[in-house]
Amino acid sequence: MRLFGAPGEPLATALQALMNAPHVALVVAEDDNGVAGTARRGVTSALLSWGIDEARRRGCARIHLDSGLTRGDLRDFYSRFGFEYSYQGFSRVL
Repeated sequence: MRLFGAPGEPLATALQALMNAPHVALVVAEDDNGVAGTARRGVTSALLSWGIDEARRRGCARIHLDSGLTRGDLRDFYSRFGFEYSYQGFSRVL
């Protein structure tokens, strides 16, 4: 098991290793002004929808999503995408 961004590891090194991992896709939403902030309406939904579709395309059977569980609005948001609350976070059968 490898922890990305372990203490003492330069962030750029950890990011490069993560981007080269075969099970990882780095996705960034952009608009005409560059990187789109997630606070903009629809950006997070679009990224999440893409992630679900990409996981299916890659043959994944489940998505596990780690998130701050204290925010009820996030629970409602992820539920709208079919995720179910579990002890460790949210998951969804594909």
